[in-house]
Amino acid sequence: MELNENREEFKKKNKSGNLKTVLISGGIGLIIGCSIFGAVYYNAVLKPAKTIPDEILDVAIDDIIEEGNTTISISELEKVIESASELVSEKYHYRELHKEEKEGTKVAGVTLPGTEELTLIVYEGTVRAGIEVSEIAFDSDDEKKILTVTMPEAKILSHEIDESSIESYDVKTALFSKKTYEDYAGVIAECKTQKEEALAKDDEFLKNVQADAKNTISTLLIASGVTKDYTIIFS
Repeated sequence: MELNENREEFKKKNKSGNLKTVLISGGIGLIIGCSIFGAVYYNAVLKPAKTIPDEILDVAIDDIIEEGNTTISISELEKVIESASELVSEKYHYRELHKEEKEGTKVAGVTLPGTEELTLIVYEGTVRAGIEVSEIAFDSDDEKKILTVTMPEAKILSHEIDESSIESYDVKTALFSKKTYEDYAGVIAECKTQKEEALAKDDEFLKNVQADAKNTISTLLIASGVTKDYTIIFS
C-alpha cells in the first residue's frame, strides 16, 4: 500500500520535472530565436548604412566619368592642325621663258631696218598651293563615334618670283644681259597672272594638292591619339 503511494508520488514529481524541463528549454529556445531575429532585423533594417568619405566618393566618380569620357574636344583637334600650314601645301618651282617683242618704226608703211626688238626674258618662280588650315571645320557624332572633317578647296596661296634669276636675251645682238626686276616689272606681273590662271585650270594639279592635304590631316589626327575611338570621314 505504502509502496504504491510512493510510486504515484514519484510519477507526479517526474511529470512535474519533465514539464519544467520542457518549459525551460522552450524559454531558452524562444530567447535565442528572438535574439537571432533581432540581430537579422537590425542588420537588414535598423542598422545605419556605412557612409563613404566624400574624398573617396569623389575619386570614384571621377574615375567613372574619366573611363566613360570618349568625346572629342574640337579645340584639341584645332591645336593638332594649327601648325600644319606648311604640311598641307606644296611648292611648285618653275623656270619660264617669255618672249617680248616690240614693233619697229614704220615710215610710209615700211618698217625701218634695225628698229625692231625681240627680247627673251628668263626667270624663275615658286608657287605654293594648298589649303587654308584655319578653314578646316570639324563635326563629331559622339554617339556613333564619327568625326567629319570638312576641307576647303585647294588653291594657290602664294606666288613669288626670284628677282635674282631674271635674265634677258637680245635676239638681234645674240647677247644675254642682266636686268633687274624693275626693268621688266610690268611684264613679269603679267606673266605671273598667266601662270596662276593656267595652274588654276589644271585639275590634276589642284586635285593632287587636295589629296595630299587630306592625307596629311588624317595622319596628324590619327597620330595625335585624340581620334583613336572615332572613324574619320572627309567631306
